Amino acid sequence: MKKWALFRLDDNANEIEMFQFEHKEDADNAQQDYEARGHKQVYFVKPILSGSGLTGLSHITLSTQQLDHSFQFYTQQLGFTPRARWDQGAYLVLGDLWLCLSLDEHRQSNQKEYTHIAFSIDRNHFDALAKQLIDADIPQWKQNSSEGQSLYILDPDEHKLEIHVGDLDSRLAAIAKKPYQGLELF
Repeated sequence: MKKWALFRLDDNANEIEMFQFEHKEDADNAQQDYEARGHKQVYFVKPILSGSGLTGLSHITLSTQQLDHSFQFYTQQLGFTPRARWDQGAYLVLGDLWLCLSLDEHRQSNQKEYTHIAFSIDRNHFDALAKQLIDADIPQWKQNSSEGQSLYILDPDEHKLEIHVGDLDSRLAAIAKKPYQGLELF
């Protein structure tokens, strides 16, 4: 479980950890309490770093043989927003996700293994996007056999993608009801 900390920024721009909380809501409430006291310091909440110092996913870089084709696919078919583009690559965003497309003449197909990237979608939008992708003859690499609606597609460089309704909590609930062999939940 992620923990949260309340920090204050001192006069020298040092981040000082004040308190730790089990729940973000408690940390946010403490921040509001301190801000209401009228002190000149800045207070903020952020997740406590794991032992390694990692805080989450920074970005995903996908190599591409045809930058123009991949750029069009991600922006026009999947709705990414372009932020930068250059001769050898592009930066795109979707929500909090930063995606880098990098031109790579050595890119090879990965068709025979299961590694893939799954994008979240609200169930109210799934059918329309699935129809759009199928109608555009976007190739599929797998049929869904797990919890939640999913469409498994290939991008122009055969990176395996999944458009998925659901999240980790819905997946854990499903496998608790129908456990995988050797399942251990934490």
